[in-house]
Amino acid sequence: RFTPVGHSSRRAYMAKKAKGKGGKGGGKSKGPSEEELAKQANAVKNFQKAHAASSQAHGVEPLGIATGTGEAAFGCAVVGPHLVAADKGGVTALHVRALLEGFSLSAYGYLQTLALWNVPIGDDGAAYLALYLRRRSCTLRSIELNDCGVGELGCKAIGGALEDNATVRCLQLDLNAFGDAGARALGASLPSNKGLTSLSMQYCGLTEAAGAILAGGVL
Repeated sequence: RFTPVGHSSRRAYMAKKAKGKGGKGGGKSKGPSEEELAKQANAVKNFQKAHAASSQAHGVEPLGIATGTGEAAFGCAVVGPHLVAADKGGVTALHVRALLEGFSLSAYGYLQTLALWNVPIGDDGAAYLALYLRRRSCTLRSIELNDCGVGELGCKAIGGALEDNATVRCLQLDLNAFGDAGARALGASLPSNKGLTSLSMQYCGLTEAAGAILAGGVL
Protein backbone atom coordinates (compact mmCIF):
# COMPACT_ATOMS: atom_id res chain seq x y z
CA ARG A 1 0.00 0.00 0.00
CA PHE A 2 3.04 2.29 0.03
CA THR A 3 4.79 3.33 -3.16
CA PRO A 4 8.41 4.36 -2.39
CA VAL A 5 10.24 7.29 -3.91
CA GLY A 6 11.19 6.50 -7.52
CA HIS A 7 14.40 7.31 -9.35
CA SER A 8 13.15 8.66 -12.69
CA SER A 9 13.27 12.36 -13.46
CA ARG A 10 10.43 14.73 -12.63
CA ARG A 11 9.89 15.44 -16.36
CA ALA A 12 9.72 11.74 -17.20
CA TYR A 13 7.34 11.19 -14.32
CA MET A 14 4.87 13.87 -15.47
CA ALA A 15 5.08 12.66 -19.08
CA LYS A 16 4.24 9.16 -17.92
CA LYS A 17 1.27 10.45 -15.90
CA ALA A 18 -0.11 12.37 -18.87
CA LYS A 19 0.27 9.36 -21.14
CA GLY A 20 -1.52 7.19 -18.62
CA LYS A 21 -4.67 9.27 -19.04
CA GLY A 22 -5.11 8.12 -22.63
CA GLY A 23 -8.06 6.01 -23.70
CA LYS A 24 -8.11 2.26 -23.36
CA GLY A 25 -9.43 -0.19 -25.85
CA GLY A 26 -12.11 -2.69 -25.02
CA GLY A 27 -14.82 -4.90 -26.34
CA LYS A 28 -18.34 -3.86 -27.07
CA SER A 29 -20.70 -3.52 -24.14
CA LYS A 30 -24.38 -2.87 -23.83
CA GLY A 31 -25.04 0.82 -23.38
CA PRO A 32 -27.31 2.37 -20.76
CA SER A 33 -31.04 2.56 -21.33
CA GLU A 34 -32.75 5.78 -22.43
CA GLU A 35 -34.13 6.14 -18.94
CA GLU A 36 -30.67 5.87 -17.42
CA LEU A 37 -29.23 8.33 -19.96
CA ALA A 38 -31.94 10.83 -19.09
CA LYS A 39 -31.10 10.39 -15.41
CA GLN A 40 -27.41 10.95 -16.11
CA ALA A 41 -28.04 14.02 -18.25
CA ASN A 42 -30.15 15.50 -15.48
CA ALA A 43 -27.39 14.80 -12.95
CA VAL A 44 -24.87 16.67 -15.13
CA LYS A 45 -27.20 19.67 -15.45
CA ASN A 46 -27.79 19.75 -11.69
CA PHE A 47 -24.04 19.65 -11.06
CA GLN A 48 -23.36 22.44 -13.54
CA LYS A 49 -26.01 24.66 -11.89
CA ALA A 50 -24.67 23.94 -8.40
CA HIS A 51 -21.08 24.51 -9.54
CA ALA A 52 -21.98 27.83 -11.12
CA ALA A 53 -23.89 28.97 -8.03
CA SER A 54 -21.08 27.98 -5.67
CA SER A 55 -18.47 29.65 -7.88
CA GLN A 56 -20.45 32.87 -7.85
CA ALA A 57 -20.80 32.69 -4.08
CA HIS A 58 -17.02 32.42 -3.69
CA GLY A 59 -16.23 35.06 -6.29
CA VAL A 60 -14.50 32.81 -8.83
CA GLU A 61 -15.22 31.63 -12.34
CA PRO A 62 -16.44 28.01 -12.68
CA LEU A 63 -13.68 25.63 -13.72
CA GLY A 64 -14.25 24.44 -17.28
CA ILE A 65 -13.70 20.76 -16.61
CA ALA A 66 -14.58 18.32 -19.38
CA THR A 67 -18.11 17.00 -18.86
CA GLY A 68 -18.62 15.37 -22.23
CA THR A 69 -21.66 16.14 -24.35
CA GLY A 70 -23.92 16.40 -21.34
CA GLU A 71 -26.03 13.52 -22.65
CA ALA A 72 -24.41 11.08 -20.22
CA ALA A 73 -22.63 11.31 -16.88
CA PHE A 74 -18.89 11.87 -16.65
CA GLY A 75 -16.81 9.94 -14.14
CA CYS A 76 -13.48 11.80 -14.21
CA ALA A 77 -12.76 15.43 -13.32
CA VAL A 78 -9.29 16.70 -14.29
CA VAL A 79 -8.09 20.06 -12.99
CA GLY A 80 -4.88 21.57 -14.33
CA PRO A 81 -3.31 25.04 -14.54
CA HIS A 82 -4.68 25.51 -18.07
CA LEU A 83 -8.21 25.99 -16.73
CA VAL A 84 -7.52 29.48 -15.34
CA ALA A 85 -5.01 31.85 -16.96
CA ALA A 86 -2.03 32.87 -14.86
CA ASP A 87 -2.84 36.57 -15.33
CA LYS A 88 -6.19 35.86 -13.67
CA GLY A 89 -4.59 34.25 -10.66
CA GLY A 90 -4.59 30.64 -11.82
CA VAL A 91 -6.49 27.80 -10.18
CA THR A 92 -6.88 28.42 -6.45
CA ALA A 93 -8.24 26.53 -3.46
CA LEU A 94 -11.49 28.49 -3.83
CA HIS A 95 -11.95 27.16 -7.37
CA VAL A 96 -11.58 23.63 -6.03
CA ARG A 97 -13.93 24.39 -3.14
CA ALA A 98 -16.61 25.61 -5.56
CA LEU A 99 -16.12 22.53 -7.76
CA LEU A 100 -16.44 20.10 -4.87
CA GLU A 101 -19.45 21.95 -3.48
CA GLY A 102 -21.02 21.61 -6.92
CA PHE A 103 -20.65 17.85 -6.72
CA SER A 104 -21.82 17.78 -3.13
CA LEU A 105 -24.83 20.10 -3.36
CA SER A 106 -26.12 18.34 -6.47
CA ALA A 107 -25.46 14.90 -4.93
CA TYR A 108 -23.66 13.93 -8.14
CA GLY A 109 -23.25 10.18 -7.89
CA TYR A 110 -21.07 9.35 -10.89
CA LEU A 111 -17.69 10.86 -10.05
CA GLN A 112 -15.03 8.15 -9.79
CA THR A 113 -11.76 10.02 -10.32
CA LEU A 114 -10.59 13.47 -9.24
CA ALA A 115 -7.21 14.48 -10.66
CA LEU A 116 -5.53 17.76 -9.72
CA TRP A 117 -2.16 18.35 -11.37
CA ASN A 118 0.19 21.24 -10.70
CA VAL A 119 -2.39 23.54 -9.13
CA PRO A 120 -1.32 25.31 -5.88
CA ILE A 121 -4.35 24.54 -3.73
CA GLY A 122 -2.22 23.88 -0.65
CA ASP A 123 -3.58 22.73 2.68
CA ASP A 124 -6.76 24.77 2.25
CA GLY A 125 -7.64 22.86 -0.91
CA ALA A 126 -6.86 19.57 0.81
CA ALA A 127 -9.18 20.58 3.65
CA TYR A 128 -12.01 21.28 1.18
CA LEU A 129 -11.42 17.85 -0.35
CA ALA A 130 -11.56 16.29 3.11
CA LEU A 131 -14.99 17.83 3.66
CA TYR A 132 -16.22 16.31 0.41
CA LEU A 133 -14.83 12.89 1.32
CA ARG A 134 -17.04 12.92 4.41
CA ARG A 135 -20.19 13.40 2.34
CA ARG A 136 -22.48 10.42 1.85
CA SER A 137 -22.85 11.38 -1.80
CA CYS A 138 -19.09 10.99 -2.39
CA THR A 139 -18.40 8.16 -4.86
CA LEU A 140 -14.70 8.84 -5.49
CA ARG A 141 -12.48 5.81 -5.97
CA SER A 142 -9.28 7.54 -7.13
CA ILE A 143 -7.72 10.84 -6.04
CA GLU A 144 -4.63 12.45 -7.56
CA LEU A 145 -3.19 15.54 -5.88
CA ASN A 146 0.11 15.78 -7.72
CA ASP A 147 2.28 18.87 -7.25
CA CYS A 148 -0.43 20.80 -5.41
CA GLY A 149 1.50 22.26 -2.50
CA VAL A 150 -0.10 19.94 0.05
CA GLY A 151 1.66 20.02 3.42
CA GLU A 152 1.43 18.30 6.79
CA LEU A 153 -1.91 19.90 7.66
CA GLY A 154 -3.39 18.85 4.33
CA CYS A 155 -2.24 15.27 4.90
CA LYS A 156 -3.81 15.32 8.34
CA ALA A 157 -7.13 16.60 6.95
CA ILE A 158 -7.26 14.00 4.20
CA GLY A 159 -6.24 11.23 6.57
CA GLY A 160 -8.95 12.19 9.02
CA ALA A 161 -11.57 12.09 6.28
CA LEU A 162 -10.36 8.69 5.08
CA GLU A 163 -11.05 7.23 8.52
CA ASP A 164 -14.75 7.27 7.67
CA ASN A 165 -14.53 6.94 3.88
CA ALA A 166 -14.82 3.49 2.32
CA THR A 167 -15.01 4.38 -1.40
CA VAL A 168 -11.49 5.69 -2.13
CA ARG A 169 -9.16 2.94 -3.33
CA CYS A 170 -6.24 4.93 -4.76
CA LEU A 171 -4.59 8.07 -3.37
CA GLN A 172 -1.67 9.83 -5.09
CA LEU A 173 0.12 12.66 -3.32
CA ASP A 174 3.22 12.79 -5.51
CA LEU A 175 5.41 15.90 -5.80
CA ASN A 176 4.18 17.49 -2.56
CA ALA A 177 7.05 18.35 -0.20
CA PHE A 178 5.40 17.41 3.11
CA GLY A 179 8.23 15.08 4.17
CA ASP A 180 8.04 12.55 6.98
CA ALA A 181 5.79 14.87 9.00
CA GLY A 182 3.08 14.62 6.33
CA ALA A 183 3.52 10.85 6.08
CA ARG A 184 3.13 10.61 9.85
CA ALA A 185 0.00 12.79 9.81
CA LEU A 186 -1.65 10.65 7.13
CA GLY A 187 -0.36 7.33 8.46
CA ALA A 188 -1.97 7.91 11.85
CA SER A 189 -5.39 7.55 10.23
CA LEU A 190 -4.70 4.52 8.05
CA PRO A 191 -5.56 1.86 10.66
CA SER A 192 -9.17 3.10 10.69
CA ASN A 193 -9.53 3.13 6.89
CA LYS A 194 -11.16 0.10 5.26
CA GLY A 195 -10.97 0.96 1.56
CA LEU A 196 -7.58 2.32 0.51
CA THR A 197 -5.45 -0.19 -1.41
CA SER A 198 -2.90 2.07 -3.16
CA LEU A 199 -0.96 5.02 -1.76
CA SER A 200 1.72 6.91 -3.71
CA MET A 201 4.04 9.53 -2.22
CA GLN A 202 6.80 9.91 -4.80
CA TYR A 203 9.05 12.98 -4.66
CA CYS A 204 7.63 14.13 -1.33
CA GLY A 205 10.89 14.53 0.56
CA LEU A 206 10.49 11.27 2.45
CA THR A 207 13.28 9.42 4.24
CA GLU A 208 13.53 5.74 5.07
CA ALA A 209 11.69 6.49 8.29
CA ALA A 210 8.53 7.20 6.29
CA GLY A 211 8.31 3.54 5.30
CA ALA A 212 8.21 2.49 8.93
CA ILE A 213 5.70 5.22 9.74
CA LEU A 214 3.29 4.13 7.02
CA ALA A 215 3.84 0.42 7.60
CA GLY A 216 2.88 0.94 11.20
CA GLY A 217 -0.42 2.33 10.03
CA VAL A 218 -1.37 -0.47 7.68
CA LEU A 219 0.03 -3.62 9.34
